[in-house]
Amino acid sequence: MTTVVGFVVKGRQELDTATILEAVQSDEAEYNAVHFAIQQLKDKLTEFTIFCDHDSVVSIINRNSEKAARKRPILSKILSEKKAYPGIKFEGLKKNPAHTFLKKWLKEHATPK
Repeated sequence: MTTVVGFVVKGRQELDTATILEAVQSDEAEYNAVHFAIQQLKDKLTEFTIFCDHDSVVSIINRNSEKAARKRPILSKILSEKKAYPGIKFEGLKKNPAHTFLKKWLKEHATPK
């Protein structure tokens, strides 16, 4: 399935962005979103926190679960980035402000049918 992932950076609207990715499951989409954010921000910010509304994804990342990473190559990449960039933190988020941004982004970038 095709999914849209994106993020917002509080106080740095010029860094807000989104992209379209392929994902089979919702947690895979969340891992892809986290990895996308890391790739976009790691060279622009020395420290940042990724807030994710998928609690199990945050929990697995924060546990540094190598066992889970063996089953998910994208998680392995995230854990490697986490180790390489200790200024990156991960927290759960109940209400995601990126949803508003994504809705706007989709409206602007959606192909008319």
